[in-house]
Amino acid sequence: MELAQCSTAQGDLWDDSSQGWPNLSGPLNSSNPHGEIPAGAGPGLRRPVQGQAGPDQPPEVAPRPCSLVFSGDPGRGKAAMGFAFANDLAASFRYIGAQKCTTDELDRTWEAGHYYPPKGTFWVVIVDEADQMTERAQLQWLSKGDMAANLKPVMGGSFEPGVPLPVIWLFTANSLTRFEKRFLSRCSVLNFSMYGAAKEIADYLEAIWVRETLTRDRPPARPNFSRIVKKSAANVRDCLIQLDRLLLEG
Repeated sequence: MELAQCSTAQGDLWDDSSQGWPNLSGPLNSSNPHGEIPAGAGPGLRRPVQGQAGPDQPPEVAPRPCSLVFSGDPGRGKAAMGFAFANDLAASFRYIGAQKCTTDELDRTWEAGHYYPPKGTFWVVIVDEADQMTERAQLQWLSKGDMAANLKPVMGGSFEPGVPLPVIWLFTANSLTRFEKRFLSRCSVLNFSMYGAAKEIADYLEAIWVRETLTRDRPPARPNFSRIVKKSAANVRDCLIQLDRLLLEG
């Protein structure tokens, strides 16, 4: 989790709430001009519940519906981060695999969002490789997320605003070029980069190696972890696959 270094799209995301919890609804501000995710802040999907915080404990938090796009090259841990979010936030989650985000699947997911989640009080919907969505599916999602979709009929034939579904949409993507501009305008984009994290990744690989070889009578020769990282261009998934192969060969 610590390996992924995320930054938000310009003019898009982070501002600090008065209670210190990150807020995904506002623009960047002077206290965080580069849109970097504060250390230990979590995914920024929480808002304080007033009156619940004591001097030595953080406030209780409630979910807030939002939409996120995790963008970056393959192997950067985007989907893994999404699963970690769902687990950390104690939410129920649904997973839509690559190229399966059709209009019918979106309808089924949206319908499920009207039901109380079996775990927690809200849903996290992870759409993997969402840049493979068709234009029609993107427009369908935009339509479902429109304010008019939450209108409730009232006595006399009129309508009143409803409550947004308790859903956090999380899209992973290798590229942003295939998304509709209108789609991205409804989302907060977080770019995943491993720039400057080579030593961290090497230390991570070494920790795994030590743990896996600790009980062996004849441990294999220790590899050059920095070279593994450099050869894979700091792709964590490729590093782990190569490390696994070396452990099996040893």
